[in-house]
Amino acid sequence: SLVRYGITIIGIVLLFLFVIAYFLPYKQVYSGVATIREMEPGNPADSVETTILLRFETKRMNEAEDEQIDIQTPKGSIEGQLMALSSVRDTLERQEARCRFKTTDIHAMEHQTVDFRI
Repeated sequence: SLVRYGITIIGIVLLFLFVIAYFLPYKQVYSGVATIREMEPGNPADSVETTILLRFETKRMNEAEDEQIDIQTPKGSIEGQLMALSSVRDTLERQEARCRFKTTDIHAMEHQTVDFRI
């Protein structure tokens, strides 16, 4: 009978752990391709806010506010801040995103299509 109670208690503890693990929040990672448009010339600030086009690979974001976005380039990664994401998509499944990047980093990426991760 001791074995039966031991197996029952172990089963209940495992079930409890699986239920807790199922309901724990986890960070969702989104990735895809970003098309960086032309920057506004003559901005003397250390950061620039610009609109880029994001095409998500698998899952799409519904809402985004103050999320970190990483642009993957051949020379490394550029970190920025995703300020707003439009829910409207164009015919190529791209969504407009308002982002803030360091001016020195993003100006070299004008008119390019690169990978991103949020």
